[in-house]
Amino acid sequence: MEIKKSSFINDKLITYLICLFGVFPILPKHLKGLPVVVFFIGALYFFLKKEKIKFNFKGFFKLSSLFFVIFLSIFYTGSFYFPLDKIETSLSLFIIPLSFHLIRSNIIKSNHNRLFIKCFILSTTILSIASIYYYYFNNLFKKDYFKVNSFRKLILEIPIVNDHPIYISLYLAITILFSIAIFSNSNKKVLLVGINLINLFHLFLLSSKGIIIAVLISAVLLLILKLKNRWTKVIFVSCIFGLFIASLIYFPNMRRRFKELGIKTTYTELQITNSTSLRITIYKCAIEKIKKKPILGYGWGNGDAALSQCYKEKSEYLYKEKLNSHNQYLDYYLKGGIIALLVLMYFLYQQLIISIKEKKYLFTSIIILFAIQMLSENILNRQSGIIMFIFIISLFSAEKRSYG
Repeated sequence: MEIKKSSFINDKLITYLICLFGVFPILPKHLKGLPVVVFFIGALYFFLKKEKIKFNFKGFFKLSSLFFVIFLSIFYTGSFYFPLDKIETSLSLFIIPLSFHLIRSNIIKSNHNRLFIKCFILSTTILSIASIYYYYFNNLFKKDYFKVNSFRKLILEIPIVNDHPIYISLYLAITILFSIAIFSNSNKKVLLVGINLINLFHLFLLSSKGIIIAVLISAVLLLILKLKNRWTKVIFVSCIFGLFIASLIYFPNMRRRFKELGIKTTYTELQITNSTSLRITIYKCAIEKIKKKPILGYGWGNGDAALSQCYKEKSEYLYKEKLNSHNQYLDYYLKGGIIALLVLMYFLYQQLIISIKEKKYLFTSIIILFAIQMLSENILNRQSGIIMFIFIISLFSAEKRSYG
């Protein structure tokens, strides 16, 4: 009886710890690290309760390798510069894998995964509804405002949340993939469709090109892997592409931002009002600096300094704004050279292969989403991206049974 009671309490505690990450999208900016701290304390509790203390060092180092390789770049590049603010921000890449390995793996079950997904969908939808109301309150739903970045700018001013449009869009994209995965087993399909329409509407308002391309590819992949009937696949995939085309027609700002990709001057001239043009110039600077230190890189904290030197020569705007590389692969290459780049690529490849072998297709689509998004953003430079990235990967890796 005592064993059953203890097991019940443990299950409840794990549920609360994991669900705290489910409300991550609506947590205030200064509380984004709270779930990580609480989860670590809970993990220590479970670890110290064990009669036989055993720790899977191999599994832990695999999941935390992204932190270790960048930290070690301080030493093997010879920079010996310790960027304390960046180290503090990136600690989740170390603490979350550690926490999962302090907890016994058999404690994490499919029901915990499902509950996290439902909490995440709900909290993201609340965020969307609150944001859309805030846009309406500020009179943004007028024809002229749909042509410019009005919604992207205003999202930065929303009280309490105050998050970047890229990361809000990332939450929305993850929610859409979660919804597709649970749709067939849901008894509230109409509600789920309504929720997705709200979140899609918000995603199109924010018009983050990289995220939209990433979720489009990931959603198509998930449907192809998940659905059995060929014609059902064709219908659903056609609907997704049809929705994308419709969004380009009815959302002028989104159409304008995607149109940038087809303009020749985007790639030949620096235009500060053109986000793609800015990125092209940034990438050229990053590659230019990488060529000077292609093996070891510049070290953690010095990669951005190297970029700034290039910006100073090319653009006053870039130098003043101190923009990062806007590409996670280039960012790791700048910091830790070819070693860090290969570790990042192998980390994603390994998780992708594991997800396919274990038929965790939702996990597969999420890894693809992250991998594509890393081509246009440094999602491992901010807590909003780091925590979601490493928590979701750790959670799906720990889960033994998959329904997606």
